[in-house]
Amino acid sequence: MAYNSAYLQLWMSRPGPIGLNLWVYDSLDAVGDVDAADYFSDAVQKGMNVGDRIYFRRWTTSLPTKTSNKNTNTLADAAFFVVTSLDGDAATVAQETALVVAEGA
Repeated sequence: MAYNSAYLQLWMSRPGPIGLNLWVYDSLDAVGDVDAADYFSDAVQKGMNVGDRIYFRRWTTSLPTKTSNKNTNTLADAAFFVVTSLDGDAATVAQETALVVAEGA
């Protein structure tokens, strides 16, 4: 599955001289796909900046929707990314922290 802009949502924005945005991104893509160069192709248009953080959630078979029973979707992986560069409208990120997703932990 390729990048889907609809699943990148601004979670929180902190104003200030430098500022910081926190994003949430849900996908079926592997962590290694998400941190490929220019993966987030509309990042600047959405308001993303270098230094922003992204909380990434990878699902196994389908993405939850507002109308789906979220308990039937399986979370496979999670990670934090930091935006390292912007090129045109696209952003490149680097994995900052891997998170362990353990069912029933």
